[in-house]
Amino acid sequence: MRYDGSMTSLRRAARWCLPALALAAAPAVRAQGEPAADAPFPLTLDVGEVKPLCPTGTVQCPPRAILCDDPKVAVGADSPEGGALRGVGPGTTTCSAAGGSPLGARRVYRVTVVAPGDGGARGGGR
Repeated sequence: MRYDGSMTSLRRAARWCLPALALAAAPAVRAQGEPAADAPFPLTLDVGEVKPLCPTGTVQCPPRAILCDDPKVAVGADSPEGGALRGVGPGTTTCSAAGGSPLGARRVYRVTVVAPGDGGARGGGR
């Protein structure tokens, strides 16, 4: 007895089911510690420290048009590795950088700047 199309049907089902399973599992994988793609990426700097953004892997390099909401806390800066953030004074602010071109998609950062010698305030930063 011959049954035509059984492998074709199985392949077709696998082609549709496997991507659906991958999409369903994606939120569970992200929930294990990484911030959501649209959540501000946390960075902790010391006053005067310059942190290049390319090595963080969070923005298309080279980052451009780096802007911070509170320039008394952090500002955009240049470094040998490209665009960076520099800690100016203690506090927390939001900064963003355009990836690739000044008109490209922007990545948002939650920047916490700590005073020198304030090691206890440096929890969880990168």
